[in-house]
Amino acid sequence: IYSWLITDDFKEFKTEDCDFSYYLMVTNIQKVFTIDRKGYLKVTFKSMDKYAYKKVTYKKTISNNTDIITVKNLSNEIYKPKIIITNKGDNNTINKINELEITGLESGKILTIDNLLYTVECEGQNAFDKVTNRKWISLKTGENVLSLSGNMIIEIICNFPIIL
Repeated sequence: IYSWLITDDFKEFKTEDCDFSYYLMVTNIQKVFTIDRKGYLKVTFKSMDKYAYKKVTYKKTISNNTDIITVKNLSNEIYKPKIIITNKGDNNTINKINELEITGLESGKILTIDNLLYTVECEGQNAFDKVTNRKWISLKTGENVLSLSGNMIIEIICNFPIIL
């Protein structure tokens, strides 16, 4: 357990009865023994920041038409989600999320768009050329209605920072 706790990076710790997680790093571990020679570890953690995080995922299938998806930003800040698109059309299919256009993606291929870091990947490779107009998605606080069109399965992954 001692070596498992020691890391060079912050790790996600989930709360038991809530849907929140925290990102923590161990700063100190003290080995403690009781009078009857049983031991335990006294651990001190450092939090990455002041937030708890709530993971929320939205998923929808669009088949050669248009639709909407409502995403609720639970934080008090503008949030830039990660979006995963599986193209169900052919290479010429144009998949759109609001003004963000994805083209040239082969059928069945999965594209991951990180709107915070402005990265686009397909099978671990840079696929920045598949996003033609760079109209990145930002979610304001509260409900956001996103327009969807094309032939795809879309998954919007959020990890909202929340002050409890």
